[in-house]
Amino acid sequence: TYDIKVDAPGFRSFDRTGIALSAEDNIKIDARLQLGTAADTITVTAEAAQVDSRSSTLGATIGERTLMDMPLDGRNIFDLTTLLPGISNVTDPQTFTNDRQGPTFTTSGSRSAQNNMTFDGMLFVALFRNTGLNYPPPDAIAEVRVQTSNYTAEYGRNSGTSMNVVTKSGTNILHGSVWEYARNGAFNARSFFSKTVNKLVQNQYGGTLGGPVIKNKLFLFGSYQGLKVRTAALSSSAKPLTSAESSGAFSSKITDPLTGQPFPQSGKNYIIPASRFDPVALKLNSLIEPANSSSGQLIAIYAAPQNDDQGLIRGDYYWGKHAIDARYNQVESRDEKSSGNVPSYERIADNTSYHTASIGDTLPITPNLLNVARLAYNR
Repeated sequence: TYDIKVDAPGFRSFDRTGIALSAEDNIKIDARLQLGTAADTITVTAEAAQVDSRSSTLGATIGERTLMDMPLDGRNIFDLTTLLPGISNVTDPQTFTNDRQGPTFTTSGSRSAQNNMTFDGMLFVALFRNTGLNYPPPDAIAEVRVQTSNYTAEYGRNSGTSMNVVTKSGTNILHGSVWEYARNGAFNARSFFSKTVNKLVQNQYGGTLGGPVIKNKLFLFGSYQGLKVRTAALSSSAKPLTSAESSGAFSSKITDPLTGQPFPQSGKNYIIPASRFDPVALKLNSLIEPANSSSGQLIAIYAAPQNDDQGLIRGDYYWGKHAIDARYNQVESRDEKSSGNVPSYERIADNTSYHTASIGDTLPITPNLLNVARLAYNR
């Protein structure tokens, strides 16, 4: 928030207070000076403009108050894009473990891979499919600027929405926070198809700390968030062999391909002799649990753990006219799941690590010429 004061000989002073400048804003202030002495002052308290008449860009800023106060299951700030008009089909996984899984959304009919996400002005996407990456927790974010259409060429890498997230910086006063959010299966009801409540133990915890190293000159800010999910998933779509069928007993007629005649019948079942079992099929079938329901389905509950750790550190240094900022962010994500619809047959563990770093310099060269130089790294 800025204050502006304009003085000129023979005119009253002009003061404008409470000018809020959000990320990517371009605000024009008209100073009207009236004849009078310099001792006289005209003070105007700024109010937020309802309509920006200087730009055709459509978008909105999500401020710190909204970031902190809105309930977010999983604490992924991509959830907040659902508050904006035209945005739908938001996907925001708690962990990012492969390029097909990153957070996405559609805007006014655009495709989900057409958006451009940036982080403190640097590109912040998984380049393979142009999905987003998971940003730091809301406690480490100052604001989110989303521009849905008609933005300038500065943000024109992609044809969809431009989303820029700005991290907090340290101040002259030491500030910090600590949090933990918990979900547990003890609070849940069971699924209609399950006899028990699925296991769920989810803990999300972390903290932030920011303050001065050199007052008015050098500041640091850091954050950490950890996620531990110990949950169980229900699988009910597989229809493997029953225990009787695995031993060769089938209720329907089975024809011997060598003779063209039905296999011998015992009671209501047709029996395939064990000598005719293919050893490869027998081995594969031993890896698959038998059907355990009257409908012939395999209903099974299996573990699906998730782990996520992310850390952020930012430094700001003011050197003469230069405002220098540097940031490093690292995320380690791990999850384990079942491939296919037979949980015991194949387990897959995904581990992903990504690192982003940037350094920038903002320099006002003249009163109407500003230079911003930025170097970024994304792995």
